Amino acid sequence: GGSSVAAARLVWVPTSSWRKMALPLAPSILCLSLSALAVFGAWLEPPCRFSMPVPTRYTGIWSFLTFQTNVISAGYFGICVVSALVPDTLLDPCVVTGFPLAFALDLLLTPLYYGLDHFNAENVKVRRKWTQGVEIDGTRMVYPYVEVAAHLQHAPGAVVA
Repeated sequence: GGSSVAAARLVWVPTSSWRKMALPLAPSILCLSLSALAVFGAWLEPPCRFSMPVPTRYTGIWSFLTFQTNVISAGYFGICVVSALVPDTLLDPCVVTGFPLAFALDLLLTPLYYGLDHFNAENVKVRRKWTQGVEIDGTRMVYPYVEVAAHLQHAPGAVVA
């Protein structure tokens, strides 16, 4: 008796209550676009094997909470878009249960970055150095969009939250 009741609770049945909590299509597309742009911003910076070789030796760009947050956000809003296009799927509860994680990460990303990192004198020097060019193994490497990349990766967080 009791085990069949527990098993029945694990089966998800589409209900309109999930649908009422899902994001509409237009905001989902806007937030997905901003999150994808934030992920793209990482490729405008110098590769971490040059800029921070020791802390990123094993996990590369995935070492950074910013990149992890932007990928999670893009994935979450991708799920929101599909959920808005195809109603009453298994994605509807994912939209609802994934919201606290996406919201918290995105909301904190922007103020923490601008409050702790962006205006730090040492980080300003490092960004300026990469913008002007760095000599690595006899090759001059210039990344003129480092400042743009910093804003692309960190500013959209608070907007999509």
